[in-house]
Amino acid sequence: MFHTYTSKGSRQYRYYVCGRARQRGWGECPPPSIPAGEIEQFVVEQIKEIGSDPELIQEVTAKACEQASAEILKLQQERQTLLKQIRSDFEQIESIAASRDMTSRVSNLADLNKRQETARRRLDEIELEFESLTAEQIDTAEVSAALSNFHELWAQLRPKEQARLLALLIEQVDHDGRHGNVSITFHPTGIRTLMQESVDLCEVAV
Repeated sequence: MFHTYTSKGSRQYRYYVCGRARQRGWGECPPPSIPAGEIEQFVVEQIKEIGSDPELIQEVTAKACEQASAEILKLQQERQTLLKQIRSDFEQIESIAASRDMTSRVSNLADLNKRQETARRRLDEIELEFESLTAEQIDTAEVSAALSNFHELWAQLRPKEQARLLALLIEQVDHDGRHGNVSITFHPTGIRTLMQESVDLCEVAV
C-alpha cells in the first residue's frame, strides 16, 4: 500500500491505498484503502502495549534476534559468493595476462579489474553491516527497558520526530484487509535505535 491524500476545502484526508487496486480496479483488494490516521495510531498503541506485557516482550526479543540472525546469515552468504567471484576473476586475470591477444587482453582486464573493485567495496560494506548487527544484538531486559519508555518518549516528540522514530523502529506493517489483522515487523536494529533515542532525549532534557 502507498500513502496518499484527498482534499476537501481546507482539510486533507490521508489514506493508505492498495497499489494493485489502483492499477486493476478497487475490487482487487479488501478493502482498497484505509484511513492513515487510524492505522498509524493503532500501530503506535500496539508498541505501547508491548512494553507492559512480559510475554510480548519475550516474543519481540525472539523475533528481533531471529531477524538479525537471518540478516547476518544473508551477509555471510553474500560474502562467500563475492570471495569466490574475486578468486575466479583473479585466475582469469592471470590467464589473460599470459595471452598474446593484446586487444582482448586490455578490454577483458579492464572489465575484470572493475568487477573486482566493485566486489571489494561491497565486501567492506558487508563487514560494516555485519559488525553493526552483531554489536546490536539485544536481550529481553533491553527490549523491556526500551519499550516501557516508549509511551513517555512518544509524548515528548513532535509529529515529524514521531514519524522519523517509527521509520527507524519499524521495517514493515502488514495489513490483512480480509481478516482485519495487522502485524508489525521491527528493523533488526530498531530496538537498539529506540534505546539510543531515549538516551539522547534524556541528555537534551538535562
